[in-house]
Amino acid sequence: MTTQPMAVVRPAWPGPAALAPPRLRAAAWVVDLVVVAALAAALVVAASWLVRAVLGLSDVWGAAAPWPRKAAVVAVAVVVVAFGYLGIGQAGAGRTLGKRLAGLRAVQMVRMPDGGLRFIQLRIGVAVLRLVAHVADLPLLWGFLRPLWDRYRRTAADQLTGVFVVVDRDERCFEHERYLDRTAVDEPEWWLCKQPDDEIWR
Repeated sequence: MTTQPMAVVRPAWPGPAALAPPRLRAAAWVVDLVVVAALAAALVVAASWLVRAVLGLSDVWGAAAPWPRKAAVVAVAVVVVAFGYLGIGQAGAGRTLGKRLAGLRAVQMVRMPDGGLRFIQLRIGVAVLRLVAHVADLPLLWGFLRPLWDRYRRTAADQLTGVFVVVDRDERCFEHERYLDRTAVDEPEWWLCKQPDDEIWR
């Protein structure tokens, strides 16, 4: 008698808020890409004015400027904006304009010593690492398409960093400051800052 290997059963989503549908994540990305493009363009214009009018140097965006220099200026502007807006901008209780309009939030989930699960805000290091991982996803389009078939609707960057995108339309997350006391009676609000002995749930 042969025994068949047991299939690995992945647990159902245990989180206290619903996972973000792929269509809402896509809509948020479209809005965020437009915002990044607009902010990068504004930064390029401001940098060009600063170089020409304040520093008195030759204009890096003039007609005579070589195209590699122009491409480098645009690339630097995009990196700076993406780092600030998509990276640091999602740390703590913050979120991008796209996620705010779509009613979504990027969070991590921790298992506390008593076995309960709570959402926590993203630390700056996690938010920046997730952004870098998203950049690595670009050549592999499946990294962004994984929410279509992943059980927890994660991109490759989400899985790498232990981040989940959940629905948060009523902004309960901003109530978290009142519920940092571990000894306090539990409340309906589901936001809690990470404690040293909490374990990240993946």
